[in-house]
Amino acid sequence: MGANTPKNFRVFSSALLALGIFSCGVKQNSIEVKTARDSAAAQCAENGTCIKDPKGLVIYNRDLITDKGLVKQETNPTLLTRLMNLVDEPKLLMMSDTFTKNFRGVAIVAEFEPCDAAGKITGANPTAGQLRELKQGRFKTCVSYMGDGLLKKTYSLDPIEIDTTAPQVSGTIGVQNQTSSSALVTWSAAGDNVTLDGNLTYTIYTASRKMLTLDDARNFGTLVRGKFIDTTSHTLTGLELSQEYFVAIIVSDESGNSSLIGSAAINTKAAITPSVATPTFSVATGSYALPQSVTLATATAGATIYYTTDGSAPTTASTQYSTAINVSSSMTIKAFATKTNFSDSAIASNSYTINEAVAGPVASVVTGTFNNDQSVTLATVPMAASIYYTLDGSAPTPSSTPYTGTISISRSTTLKAMAIMANFIDSGVMSETYTLTAATPTADIPAGAYGPAQTVTLSSQTTDSVVYYTTDGNTPTCSGATGSFDVLTTVTIKAIACKNNYSNSTVESFTYTINGQVATPTMSVVTGTYNNDQSVTLSSTTPEVTIYYTTNKSTPTTASNIYSSPINVSSTQTILAYATKANFIDSDVVVESYDMVVSDPVSNIFPDYQYFSAQSLTLSSPTIGAIVHYTTDGTVPTCNSATGTFQVSSNIYLQAIACKPGYADSQVPGFNFYVSSITSTAIEAFPDTTSYPNIS
Repeated sequence: MGANTPKNFRVFSSALLALGIFSCGVKQNSIEVKTARDSAAAQCAENGTCIKDPKGLVIYNRDLITDKGLVKQETNPTLLTRLMNLVDEPKLLMMSDTFTKNFRGVAIVAEFEPCDAAGKITGANPTAGQLRELKQGRFKTCVSYMGDGLLKKTYSLDPIEIDTTAPQVSGTIGVQNQTSSSALVTWSAAGDNVTLDGNLTYTIYTASRKMLTLDDARNFGTLVRGKFIDTTSHTLTGLELSQEYFVAIIVSDESGNSSLIGSAAINTKAAITPSVATPTFSVATGSYALPQSVTLATATAGATIYYTTDGSAPTTASTQYSTAINVSSSMTIKAFATKTNFSDSAIASNSYTINEAVAGPVASVVTGTFNNDQSVTLATVPMAASIYYTLDGSAPTPSSTPYTGTISISRSTTLKAMAIMANFIDSGVMSETYTLTAATPTADIPAGAYGPAQTVTLSSQTTDSVVYYTTDGNTPTCSGATGSFDVLTTVTIKAIACKNNYSNSTVESFTYTINGQVATPTMSVVTGTYNNDQSVTLSSTTPEVTIYYTTNKSTPTTASNIYSSPINVSSTQTILAYATKANFIDSDVVVESYDMVVSDPVSNIFPDYQYFSAQSLTLSSPTIGAIVHYTTDGTVPTCNSATGTFQVSSNIYLQAIACKPGYADSQVPGFNFYVSSITSTAIEAFPDTTSYPNIS
């Protein structure tokens, strides 16, 4: 590469620009390079972070693309076969492996298509089959990078144009001022669909045999002195006496497409037979919108003209000219003239293109209703046609606004466009109607029922639109309240989106119900000390709630027990409960604690009473399921002491305790029981009291 090229640059071999046909001997060091200042700057450029032109790291090979953006071509018959030999040729200049980690690929698409258009050619090595699908027109090359931590970025190189149309030729070659060693060769100027006439290149070939085609001239002819630009004559010198030469003129455009203007004979023999003057055409070669009437003539009186309309070389067996030729479709007329004792004239050739009408413009966005501004591009065929448009619904004319690029649609409008081109019939009028309407508002919190108050924000997908709303049931207009708002009670919000030059959106309603908090549950048994099991029911004054509870003092959650039937409290415990309901705030937590204590033991006989016979003693507790344990030896009883009924036959002091699992033990009361033995003794009879005096 050039002296200023960083060593970390290399040629990236691909067929990206395989549409540029060239000799397979292109030297790597002949390719123009556009570089960053150094490797660090190049790396930044690839990431798109430090220079303004990261796409400059990939450029077109100037051996393939002209300065004017034309793809260089060989002649049409060899175009497709040469494509097969391109895969190993240098087409692009890229950074070296060290700095190409973010390169993501290339694509070839039509000039106005997006880089991700369907049917594009992608990858580093398009196949010849893909490239064959590229027709004449303008294309662009897209290059994609992915920076570290950045989104994919795609850059487009300047458009290139594929021109496969050969120059249009008219007239033929003339030979004048012929001597025994020289002759002046003249020809008619050619025209081209892309290359300016003054930039067409003419080459002269000489041979010892007739040259009727391009291949004849190139295969059998000898190139004379090189190429001629912007001239229609050249004097051949150094001819040998008494020799017959044949001369052919080839014209080439800037893309390398070529046409044979014609060939003629030069005879340097001493006696020169006069030649019939080459026929002329009343209508010049070119493109026309309407059919043409072409007359042929020759300056040689009495000569007969023969012609063809299919591009083949005429002979005396061809159609003899007698009246004007009607050219109603594209054709090439070739003619020559003959006369007895004269040499035949050279073959004259004129090509006519009857273009009919320019295709109507096509808009990238069709008629419809849209919620945001639209960017519209227009295209027509031929691409060189000029497009004029209006945005007020009026019919376009050549005095209307010329189309030069993307049209921004920022209000409801009707776009009308037409295309015109010299020598073509004007296109019909295209019409597309765009209706711009603000998008219906949406809420960030869906309408519905909620427990707590909600803060709601309304918005529209239409950029720069404003959403207005009401809360009193009235229909909103494009004035009044905007922005976020708090929903504290049940309310219906009505909203509308507005934007200048847009139709207002439809009105959307959002109804919110604020339910508040669920009533705290209550328990049928309150906190306290109890001597027997309790059945606890839970309830809330808020209907249809779900109550969750725990009995282990932990805070209840929705993973806790769901209350469905009374809770049996059979041991000391604390119940915590709260209630929930969809779209309500959860209730507060209620807490009730239950201390379960066994009632003190009681006896079936009276303590501290004098008994005179043995007694059967039974101890019990009012607590259902409790068991009474006792001692008679003065020790404090435990829940492992003796139980059951026993005989009290003597004085005894008894202590007792009542026990039950899950309950606290009872107090330990003491009981004294007295039992005395009775001795038999004679009882004196009562005296007779009848004789006792009455004491009053």
